[in-house]
Amino acid sequence: MKIIHYIALIALAVDLFFAFQLNTSPSDTHSKQDLQEQNSSKSLASLYGTTRGGSALSSSLVDLQDMERNAEVTKFMPLAKIELPAQTKHKHILSKKRKVQNHKKKPKTTSTAPKKKTPVTNYSQFKSVPMADSIATSVMSDQLTDAAHYAKKWGKRMAKSGRYHPSKSITHCNRFTTDLVNKILGEASPFGQELLDWYTANGRYGRAHDQYLYCVDMLKQEKYFEEITGESINAKFEKAWEAANQGKLVMFLSPQQKRKRRTEPGHFAIAVPSEKFRSTRDRQGNVYWVGRVVQAGRSILDGDRKLTGRGGHSYLSNAWSPSKFGNIRVFVFKGTGRP
Repeated sequence: MKIIHYIALIALAVDLFFAFQLNTSPSDTHSKQDLQEQNSSKSLASLYGTTRGGSALSSSLVDLQDMERNAEVTKFMPLAKIELPAQTKHKHILSKKRKVQNHKKKPKTTSTAPKKKTPVTNYSQFKSVPMADSIATSVMSDQLTDAAHYAKKWGKRMAKSGRYHPSKSITHCNRFTTDLVNKILGEASPFGQELLDWYTANGRYGRAHDQYLYCVDMLKQEKYFEEITGESINAKFEKAWEAANQGKLVMFLSPQQKRKRRTEPGHFAIAVPSEKFRSTRDRQGNVYWVGRVVQAGRSILDGDRKLTGRGGHSYLSNAWSPSKFGNIRVFVFKGTGRP
């Protein structure tokens, strides 16, 4: 038995010697890469097991070997420059190019000469508020005899339409008055084509002060208007609402006023029948009695309520402050009111 053990130990030593020679000899036909491939094949065979004939396993091993070799070859290949089409370029790159092109444009030449303003020839040039939707072509007799009633009826609708609300610091009192008078009087209105022709002839542009000057000019020519005057402001206002309660079309208007730092624009309002009057005071303590009006200024008044601002009723003191009542003139349209 001992002899058999010795022989087995000698055979094992010989095998180890030859195995060591195979791993270290330079003339060996198998490289380290082949040994790694064999080890990987053995590990795959141990994982997936053997198939009949070994064809599936051998083909998968070949594919893995090809993939590894291709990866090693392409690892050292230089990458080709890839050009993206114009559509896939980033937006920020295009925006930078546009900025550069805009800077290259020639600067605009600015002339020091003042620009000439062309007078208004048509109300369609007013972009903020257009004319009324429909202007009557024929005037009914009841509209003339009770014009103040229609001023309240249609003025309420126009005020609530939102078309005449102030935009920033711009108000539309004269356009509201023009549309309302045109709707009531139709072709008999003084604010039709004759007003536009007067603007063109006098180089005016359709502001409230320009329309005030037109009304004063027509009054001097004894056309369209009659002025209500009185010994005091209260007497003048009392006559104005007496005329409105008789159905006459009464208009309050004031010119622009120059202050120390700014110029206040002119203003327009239309009187409506009033049964109740409101007392108000100015800074000096003077008491005034005023009735109701319709207007479109910083506050929109529909004859009953104040639609913009702090609310309340639509009295003349909501259209002008009491300290400015002395600048108001009262005009009555001829041909309106009950005989």
